[in-house]
Amino acid sequence: MKLKQILTEQGITYKQLAKVLEIDKPHVCRLANGKCLPTVEQARRMCEFLGCKLLDIYSANELLYKMPL
Repeated sequence: MKLKQILTEQGITYKQLAKVLEIDKPHVCRLANGKCLPTVEQARRMCEFLGCKLLDIYSANELLYKMPL
């Protein structure tokens, strides 16, 4: 999971990402720490805002492992 790294490299704060995703800052913290995954809409917005693909942020294994069955 590279969300923290990408945010740091781009100079984006958790607060800024929270505003884009329309969620609170603690939720962004949980996303950045790998405690939860974004919804499909949040993932779309995040990738658009950061200018990257979802697999630039999460590995395929992380996405598969954490998805509910």
